[in-house]
Amino acid sequence: MATYVNDLRLKEIGTGESSGTWGTETNVNLELIGEALGFGTEAITTNADTHTTTVADGSTDPGRAMYIKYTGTLDSACTITIGPNTINRLHYIENATSGSQNIIISQGSGANITIPAGDTKAVYLDGAGSGAAVVDVFASFSAVDLKVQDDLTVTDDATIGGTLGVTGILTCTDDIIIGDGKTIGSASDVDAITIASNGQVTFTQTLIGTALDISGDIDVDGTANLDIVDIDGATNIAAAVTMATNNKIQFRDDAIHISSTTDGQLDLVADTEIQIAATTIDINGAINASGEIIAASLDISGDIDVDGTSNLDIVDIDGAVDMASTLQVDGNVTTGGTFNIGSSGSIGVVSTDRVFIATADGLGLQFDKDNNRIVPVAEDGSTYNNNVSLGSSSLEFKNLALTGTVTAASLDISGNIDVDGTTNLDVVDIDGAVDFASTTAHAGNATFADGAGALFGAGSDLQIYHDGSNSYIQSATGNLNITTAGGAEFALTAANNGAVSLFHDGSTKLATASGGVTVTGNLQATSLTVGTANDEGEALNIRDAGHTGHGAANTVSLASFGETVSGNTAGIFLGSMTNENTAVVGARTASGNIGFQTFNGSAWGERMRIDNIGRVTKPAQPAFLVRPSSTQSNLAANGTQVQIAFGTEIFDQGSNFASNVFTAPVTGKYQLNITLYLTGFDVSASYYAMYITTSNRNFELINSGSVSGASDPAYRGFGWSCLADMDANDTAEIHITQSGGAAQTDVTIYSRFSGFLAC
Repeated sequence: MATYVNDLRLKEIGTGESSGTWGTETNVNLELIGEALGFGTEAITTNADTHTTTVADGSTDPGRAMYIKYTGTLDSACTITIGPNTINRLHYIENATSGSQNIIISQGSGANITIPAGDTKAVYLDGAGSGAAVVDVFASFSAVDLKVQDDLTVTDDATIGGTLGVTGILTCTDDIIIGDGKTIGSASDVDAITIASNGQVTFTQTLIGTALDISGDIDVDGTANLDIVDIDGATNIAAAVTMATNNKIQFRDDAIHISSTTDGQLDLVADTEIQIAATTIDINGAINASGEIIAASLDISGDIDVDGTSNLDIVDIDGAVDMASTLQVDGNVTTGGTFNIGSSGSIGVVSTDRVFIATADGLGLQFDKDNNRIVPVAEDGSTYNNNVSLGSSSLEFKNLALTGTVTAASLDISGNIDVDGTTNLDVVDIDGAVDFASTTAHAGNATFADGAGALFGAGSDLQIYHDGSNSYIQSATGNLNITTAGGAEFALTAANNGAVSLFHDGSTKLATASGGVTVTGNLQATSLTVGTANDEGEALNIRDAGHTGHGAANTVSLASFGETVSGNTAGIFLGSMTNENTAVVGARTASGNIGFQTFNGSAWGERMRIDNIGRVTKPAQPAFLVRPSSTQSNLAANGTQVQIAFGTEIFDQGSNFASNVFTAPVTGKYQLNITLYLTGFDVSASYYAMYITTSNRNFELINSGSVSGASDPAYRGFGWSCLADMDANDTAEIHITQSGGAAQTDVTIYSRFSGFLAC
């Protein structure tokens, strides 16, 4: 018996086999060996995540080629499994797919290799069976000399043990990093530049340049001899700059300079004027002015200390004056603002410790220290009236203690009022809030205007009010609870943005939720209607307590979940046992059929029907039957797969067959059937192979040409079927391969290809 166990999947003829065809079969093997040394292209199904390349036994296959180019369009990485998993060989594999996605080459559960889009890699398959691995041939590549005639791109580290010689320009788009303390130099001076681990650069030779632009610091340990220094920006001198004795910093000419002619003295010299243009001059020491200080104005924000006498014609003081001693004023003191006396100061007559403020007629107020009082007195100190009138304007007191009677047309207190005794108020009109620290007893009613209410809690958490139209109990925080039995049992709870519960004897009986209402216990009602009545009947109506769904009273009615379509009512009906609406699912017709409908987003449609004697039909189930439109003549006899063309659709339920290919609309198991009616059958052919080719696998039928005898028959028929697992958008098509013989075989119009979704 022939086998195909070699790495090229060539036919190995068994002892005594292939009599009369040995030469033809050997020629096929030689052709396949040539194919193995060549180039092959294989397309991947659009946007597939997985793909299988199985080298065909004894027939041409692009997967046999040493160089395989994968094409197609991908939207994600695709894993390609090369089989069988027992072949071991070398491949050059090119990722020529579009979509910028990787392909992952695998043979078994072992290692795999990822090839980015546009790249080619050399790999070998180890053929270890289920644990087979794919290995990158050049993962650790060693070469004595490597010559690259175009661009060289290194995506990982490159280590050069010897010298890197560059005769052209070396362009780096990222950092160049050398080891800590390593050097950069020339062939004659290899350590001209040294870079330490802290980034410090040391030059062992002279730095020569037409210009030196330094954006950072420059640190000179030795002496810097600079003929000319032109500094455009700021100069930051961290240490002292020493000027030799008698040297100077000169401006314009030698008449304007800064120098030090004597130790301890700094001279600012100008032949005309020294102008100090500053908003503030801070002088820590004394100013010794040998001449006059002449100024249009003198503004001193600090102290002025005059040891002698200051004769001031006019003194205008904008701020406070602090007198450490006695201020003697022979004239009047006039103030345009407030005249303040400190806590330890006083205004008064020392002998009587009193201050008298009088009007022009000699009557006024005396501030009596001894008696802690303000008394209306005459200039001589005699009392002239026992009452003090505070006028008609407002007065503000920090604290006011009264021992007598206060008589006022009205009393407006913005702060607190503390009454130790009892306050009897005929009418109280409170415009603002009232804060009660203790219990308030009311013999009458507490009346609130519309919009005003009773507030409870530190943040007005509970409010009770009437807005003129409706009454409100409003809770701002936590739950609203109504309790009985002195607070021991809940009667009602209402949660913020949550459930409302009613209680009986402390147990929840009705609770609301986001999806509806939960009733604990029995629900008793004289009538319950859910939904509204329409031309199709009530959605749900339960009435006539005591009935359980039988009898002429139509105790239970569940009707019209759908709509009326062409006179057939779509829905589920439960009704009286005495009429035809006892139990209907789907579309009820006069003949008693039951239909099942679904909505596809735009219209309802019947998907399955059970007729009145139990026969089931599925008008939307995918199914097809096709045949060739014309004879497909002179099939190739070189071992290549030829697709059978089916141009005439006998039926195509679901419209899933097109261009000779059936496309699965949904994932499932599909029954596929094929009958081929061939004429011109050639008995000299090595074999005929027929394939049902699906996206997941192939289903083959192979026949030797010689099985038809010594002479060519007028016709031959082949038929086979399979139950194929197909994913949504997987395809199925028919191929035939003739190996050897003459290209004389025809596929006639009597051939058929059919299939349907089985489950």
